[in-house]
Amino acid sequence: MIKKALEHFQKSPNMTDNIMPQVAQPKPTPSSRKPLIQWVVAASTAVLIALMLGIGNQHLARFQIPYSLEVQSDMSLELLDIPRQNPDKLLFAAAEVEDGDVSKPEKTTLDLEMILAGIKYNDQLVKTGEIKVVSTLEVNVVPSDENNHSDSKDSTIIFDSDRIRFDTLSKKDSISRSTILLPNSTWIIKNYADTNKKPSYDFHTYKHKYQFPVIDPRNVYSVNKHDDLQSYLRNENFQIQRTETLNDTICYVLEKKYTELSEEKQSDTFTRIWISPEQGFRYVKFEAQEPNKTDGNLNYTRVFVTHQKFGEIWFPRIFVSETTRFDTTGNKITSLTTLTTKDFKLNHPILPKTFTVEIPNDAILRVNNRKISNVEFLKKYKQE
Repeated sequence: MIKKALEHFQKSPNMTDNIMPQVAQPKPTPSSRKPLIQWVVAASTAVLIALMLGIGNQHLARFQIPYSLEVQSDMSLELLDIPRQNPDKLLFAAAEVEDGDVSKPEKTTLDLEMILAGIKYNDQLVKTGEIKVVSTLEVNVVPSDENNHSDSKDSTIIFDSDRIRFDTLSKKDSISRSTILLPNSTWIIKNYADTNKKPSYDFHTYKHKYQFPVIDPRNVYSVNKHDDLQSYLRNENFQIQRTETLNDTICYVLEKKYTELSEEKQSDTFTRIWISPEQGFRYVKFEAQEPNKTDGNLNYTRVFVTHQKFGEIWFPRIFVSETTRFDTTGNKITSLTTLTTKDFKLNHPILPKTFTVEIPNDAILRVNNRKISNVEFLKKYKQE
């Protein structure tokens, strides 16, 4: 609008020449001999300001809310349950733990180090737990069925950062077993339903490589001697092969590289694992085919795991493992293990007495498989 108005303005050619002499010779303004008017205006202004301040103080509290730096305000946090999360955003939270740079733009694919960082981050979320587990085992032998058998166990698993206790009751033989794994020692306790049998207490002065009475659902991810999954994948030379959708979940398929085997044997040998970033970088499927070290026959194993979210933690809900192998006589042996977790509590205080043992007087006590008396044990080892 201003530009349009200025287009009609005609500047006089002598305007500059007329102005400059007046700037060079300014005329002084005569001062008034009677400054009464100026004093009246100044006094009126001062009175008006004083009145405004007086009235404002009376009504200030109506409009201004007092603020204090000493007051502590409450913080509220609302958690939104989002069904599908971006796996890359989950990755950046994991990378932060590993001192990764989370300020970089999101990537469409993850590399192996990112996946391992995500696994480690989610493993560290679980500090303590108490879990009830139902496990079943079925063994079928074809064509001979003489060795077919099955068993079912109810178990309770309690653990903290470096101790684990398994309490298991077998429905097949009615034997109650307790296994307590301590940082540098192990207790294996058996109590029999038959009162004529004395309970046995086996103490080992090392972390015993004992076949757990039930699969530990925290370490179900390792699928290899209960090592953590991150170390297993790194040590066994796994590499990313592809991405695949499994049960509406995007998974990264990792495969083991058998550098120690010949190319002929590698064609029949494989180990693959499906990692889901959307489910806390947990594995949801595993399959392997490897030669038996005893006779060279191939053993085939496949595992499926479903998970349940507990706060920020994805925890295994149902675990199914099927293994098929052939014995030296040609029999096909299939073992099916099913594990279901229920009533679990995570990251809550665990009582210290959970991992202590009271030895009854009639118990058979052994240390490192050597029989010992209660008195000798208490004198030498006290309470481990």
